[in-house]
Amino acid sequence: MEEDLKKQGEAIEDNRRAIHFTKVSTKEMDNHLDEKISSLDNNLDGTTKSLNSITAVAHQAKREAQIRDLHISLDKRSQDIQRRARGLEDKVDGVSKEVKDLTTRLANLEEKVLTEQRRPFLSTTCRARLYYKRDRPKSDLG
Repeated sequence: MEEDLKKQGEAIEDNRRAIHFTKVSTKEMDNHLDEKISSLDNNLDGTTKSLNSITAVAHQAKREAQIRDLHISLDKRSQDIQRRARGLEDKVDGVSKEVKDLTTRLANLEEKVLTEQRRPFLSTTCRARLYYKRDRPKSDLG
């Protein structure tokens, strides 16, 4: 009986140790799980920050692409306006040349008209002198 009691005492002691070990193991497991959960939370926070950063970079890249497209559009429009301006300059140059030619023609016509206006006066005066000399007797010519 003593041996049975000894065995039972040892079994009880083994059970106490097992219970104590289980309690310690459970606490260690809880601590370990808490650490893992905390680590996962930190990783999630880091991942969220990274995702936000990537999203911000993507939005910035999209804005830059829109700005680049706008610059390309403005460059094309500027080239079109410059081409039209050159065409208008050519037209203005043509019109200026025509105006210059017309001004020259007008000046020539004015000069011709003035010359013709002077001629009849001169020719009338000359004719009058000729008639005067022709109609006068030779004795009056002096």
